[in-house]
Amino acid sequence: MRSSRQVSHLLSPLSATAWVHIVGAFRRGMRDLGYVEGANVAFTFRFADGQVAKLPALANELVALKPAVIAVGSPAAVLETHKATRTIPIVMVTSQDPTAVGLAASLARPGGNVTGFWTEGDEALIGKQLDLLKHAVPGIARIGVMVNPDDAGDAKSLKALPAAARALGLAVRVLDVRAVVEFEPALAAAVREGLQGLHVSLSPLFYANRTQVTAIVASPATAAMRGTTGTIPIVFVAVSEPVAQGFVASLAHPGGNMTGFTHLEPTLGAKWLELLKEIAPRISRAALMFNAAAASQAALFFQSVEAAAPQFTVKAIAAPVHGLEEVEAVITRLASEPTGLIFPPDPFTVEHHKTISELANRYGLPTVSAFRLFPVDGGLASYGVYVPDLFRQAAGYVDRILKGERLANLPVQQPTIFELVINLKTAKALGLNVPPTLLARADEVIE
Repeated sequence: MRSSRQVSHLLSPLSATAWVHIVGAFRRGMRDLGYVEGANVAFTFRFADGQVAKLPALANELVALKPAVIAVGSPAAVLETHKATRTIPIVMVTSQDPTAVGLAASLARPGGNVTGFWTEGDEALIGKQLDLLKHAVPGIARIGVMVNPDDAGDAKSLKALPAAARALGLAVRVLDVRAVVEFEPALAAAVREGLQGLHVSLSPLFYANRTQVTAIVASPATAAMRGTTGTIPIVFVAVSEPVAQGFVASLAHPGGNMTGFTHLEPTLGAKWLELLKEIAPRISRAALMFNAAAASQAALFFQSVEAAAPQFTVKAIAAPVHGLEEVEAVITRLASEPTGLIFPPDPFTVEHHKTISELANRYGLPTVSAFRLFPVDGGLASYGVYVPDLFRQAAGYVDRILKGERLANLPVQQPTIFELVINLKTAKALGLNVPPTLLARADEVIE
C-alpha cells in the first residue's frame, strides 16, 4: 500500500460551495487511481471566497504544511503558489499561458516545479488584441508590435501577425527587444517612425519587468511619443494586477493611454451568443453581466459578443454591477426589452449564480453562462470547458508525482472536452421551445 502523504489543493478565487463539483471531480479522480482519503492520502483545501487578495496568505499557509504536491486552479492562484515555493510540485489548471509568465520553460518540457493544464491558447489572439487597439483609437493605421525575438511564444504569435494586420487594414512595425535596456530605444523608434499605437507581447521578459516598463512609460521617450501623436495606447497582456502595478487607474476606467489583458482570451463569446439566439430567437439584445470591479477580462468577452452580434440581429450591451444589491435593478432595466443575459467567467457572478439566475427567471430573461452550475441551479444554459475533467486529469499528474516521476517530464496540456448543458425545465417556465437538434447536441439536459 502507498504510504500516507498529504496533498494540498488550493482552489481560487471562489468558495467551497461554488466549486463543490470541481473538488468532487478531483476526489473521484484520485479514488479511481487507488487513493483512499484518510487511508493512503490526505487532502487540505483552501478557498479565497472570491477575494483574490487572500491568495498570497493561503498559498503560504499551504506551503508551510510541506505537502507532497499542491493542485491549484486559476491564474492568480498559480502565480501566488509559485511565488511561495519553487520546490514543492504544483499541478495547475489555468487559463493563462504558463510560458508567458515564467511558470514553464515550454509546454512540452515545463521544467521547474509547475505543470498541469492550460485552458486557452489561440494563435489568433494577437489579431483580437490589435482589433481592440483599432477600436480604441479611431483612425489608427500604424501600430508597433514589441516582441522578444528569443521567445518561442512570440514567434508563434508573429506567424499570425501579417494576416491579422491585413484583415484590419493596419501597417505593422515589429520592434525587437531582448533586454530591459532596449525598452526606451524601441519606444524612441516608435516616435520617430510615427507609430500610432503599441502592442506589447506575452513574453516573460515584459511581464517580469513590468515595473521597469511603467518607468519607461513615464520617461521622456514616451512623453515625446504622447506629444507627437496626442496619445499612444499601450496594450499589455498577462498583467495580474494592473492597478497595483500602476498600469491603469482602475479596471473599469483605466485612464491615460494604457489598457490590456490580464489573462483569458474569450473566444467563446460568439458561441454563447449563438446558443442564446438559438434558444430564444425573439431577443433583440444580449447583455453581458459582470462585476465591474473584479472582472477585468469582461471587456474582452464583450468585444467578442459585440463582433458577432450583427450576424444574429441583436444589439450587444454591457451590464456591469458593483455588488449584489445592484443586480435586480439592472435586470429590471434589461427586462424592458426582449433581452438575453450572458455570464462570462467572473468570480462575483459565479459566487452568486443561484440568486442571479432566480432574478433573471423572475423577470423572464433567458441566460447563458460559461459554467454548468448556472443551469444546474436554475439558469437556462451553459457552454464551456468541462473543468471537472481537467481536475480529474490533474489527479493523474498528482499520482505520477507521488510515485516519484519528475515534474519536468509532465507536459502542460490543453482542454479537449467542452460541455453544453440545457435546463429544459427553465426553458419551459420561460415559454421557450428548445430546438430538438440543440437538445441532441447537449451533453446534459436537466428536466
